[in-house]
Amino acid sequence: MYDKLIVLFSFLVFIGCRTDTPALISQDHTIHIRLDKDPQRISPMFASRSSQAREIYPYLFLQLAEFDPVSLELSPILAKEIPQEEKITSGRFDRGVKYTFEIVEEARWMDGTPITAEDYIFTLKAVKHPNVSVPAWKAYLKDIADVEVDPQNPKKFTVIFAIDNALALETAASFEIYPAHIYDPEGAMDGVQLIDYVDTDGLESVMNDPAFVAFAKQFNDVLFQQEVTEGAGPYSLNAWETDQYMSLVRKENWWGDSYPDRLFLQAVPKEIVFHFIKDETSAITQLKSGAIDMMTVVSGTAFKQLQKEEKEHLEFSTPQLSKFYYVAMNNRSAILGDPDVRKAMAHLLDVDDFIKVFEEGYGQRTVGTILPFDEYYADQFEPLAFDTEEASALLASSGWRDSDGDGLLDKILLGAKTDLKLRMHISGGALGQRLALILQENAKQIGAEIEIIQKDYRTMVRENIYTGDYDMTPLSLQVSLADYDPYNRWHSDNATLGKDNVTGYANEAVDEAIELLQSEGDPERRKELYLSIQQQMYEDQPAIFLYSPLTKLATRKEINPIFSVKRPGYFLQRASSTAPVMANQ
Repeated sequence: MYDKLIVLFSFLVFIGCRTDTPALISQDHTIHIRLDKDPQRISPMFASRSSQAREIYPYLFLQLAEFDPVSLELSPILAKEIPQEEKITSGRFDRGVKYTFEIVEEARWMDGTPITAEDYIFTLKAVKHPNVSVPAWKAYLKDIADVEVDPQNPKKFTVIFAIDNALALETAASFEIYPAHIYDPEGAMDGVQLIDYVDTDGLESVMNDPAFVAFAKQFNDVLFQQEVTEGAGPYSLNAWETDQYMSLVRKENWWGDSYPDRLFLQAVPKEIVFHFIKDETSAITQLKSGAIDMMTVVSGTAFKQLQKEEKEHLEFSTPQLSKFYYVAMNNRSAILGDPDVRKAMAHLLDVDDFIKVFEEGYGQRTVGTILPFDEYYADQFEPLAFDTEEASALLASSGWRDSDGDGLLDKILLGAKTDLKLRMHISGGALGQRLALILQENAKQIGAEIEIIQKDYRTMVRENIYTGDYDMTPLSLQVSLADYDPYNRWHSDNATLGKDNVTGYANEAVDEAIELLQSEGDPERRKELYLSIQQQMYEDQPAIFLYSPLTKLATRKEINPIFSVKRPGYFLQRASSTAPVMANQ
């Protein structure tokens, strides 16, 4: 547990001479970063959907392996090396695959306890606990059937998949590991084995065990998402003042210093302070004054103005980010259940002009759920153009007319006359607000009405998006550097309320292609499947696909982080007075 301390913020001070040799860089400096809001929780399991939390918890928690932001290749972190796939040709998991990992000998938790296979297994058991509320992690790790520990070496273990999954290696290696002795000090999870989640017989025997039930309640509690944040990373939580700032400090006698080639084990800054500043203009003022060392600038206009005014003091970087924006449409609704209506809505947005005006050109259009710079992107499809006449024609062909002369199109749906009225839920972000106003204004031209409803983002997610009580809402999707798996977001298995397919989109052909992707290893065949998905979704338009933005980063020249296409676009582990490092893009 961590007491909340009051931190006196100071400007960045570097001690020692400027050098290009990392080993000689002073580690006594503090870096100040601006985030637009407090993430509220930073436990990776519970905060994986928060872009703000994703900028913080990689310094606190570690994975066995992760995609390196410079090489963009899966690289070991806690693991000694990246293992080879082993086919299983007999026994219960015949036709499955397995991978054998070994955690580096030096790896230990902050209290000195070694990091072992038991921590890896505990993390999986916690995720798979029926009452632990981490749906995204449950879906991601569902195919791991069992883990076998080497009886001679507690740091060596084999991860078993019941089926041959094309992304099995990334799945086994790329999730944050939690310390069993910190999060389950009473051993409540000892009574269940990982294989019990497959067999369920063993699980039934502990489902009514008070300790097993109590574990989930405690693990879900805000205490383990805000105050108890013990991870394997090089930093620990020092102070957290809600809606003001969060301070991370480098662990003493950090064992990761033995691995200077592994970025995520490095810890050059002594302290990293994240300031939560909602207003971008205020944040830019603090950046200019030196109170903030680095920030992501949303406004393209503000970013270009900074480049003119502060080029002597600031560095600017615009790495392409593995992220895209879209307007989700509720495919379950009586109105938007019609693909022609969804296409009509898509024709009401001039996305090219939006990128030019709002982003100052820092964005690339996309036709679907694959990033436009991905090797599997279907560039043969043209993004839907802004065309109010085409929108009107689509609605007319679908039976929408102004039958009563009130200026609104209407149609008989479910036995009743229904006006073409839609609700667009937005949070306080400038991008969503501007999109909503443009759609609202253009909809008037074709006889449709869009009501804009603004709510706090978390409230909107809880009350509207995951309950299906919305018509349209702007969202973003960030994807990893591994081959994209559309299962969570677009497969009909996840179209039920409360799951990640919030649009409710369901198409049998898309489902089949997604399922085949999960086991298909041949690159050409995978390309065909990705194309099939994009083609069908292009015809169905379950959402208005907008564009992939470039990250607009402004940094004080003294900082020099690593910039990368890997989210969030910057990495501070080696941030120092050396020359900046730019990843291949």
